[in-house]
Amino acid sequence: MRALFRLCLVAFCAGLGAVVALKLGSEAMAVVVGVLMGVLSSLPVALLVLYATRRQSADSGDEGDAPASRLPQVVAPTVPYQPPMPQIVVVPAPSLPGYRPMPSYWETPATPPLAPREFHVVGDDESAPGVSP
Repeated sequence: MRALFRLCLVAFCAGLGAVVALKLGSEAMAVVVGVLMGVLSSLPVALLVLYATRRQSADSGDEGDAPASRLPQVVAPTVPYQPPMPQIVVVPAPSLPGYRPMPSYWETPATPPLAPREFHVVGDDESAPGVSP
């Protein structure tokens, strides 16, 4: 009974895969094949890592211990850490009554008037300087 169920499941997956493969475009099929090949190419490395970790735990004799006992023990500090108090700076808004801005900040010296600008057109006749067309 169990073998029949597995056979039906494999046949269903194969049929579903064939229907989906026929409906997909070439770009989508390339993405699916790329993902499948990427997963398949990662299996040998995953198996090597699994083998190395199992072998290391067998060599050290910790195979029978619970996984939680292999975790490092963290010791809590006796005095909890308290961050320093934040500095609070109060700046009054200019719309409040009695507010006067600082004179050195708000009063700037007047700028001298700028000299008139002179324009030169590239490729223009040099006979009339300062005259733009």
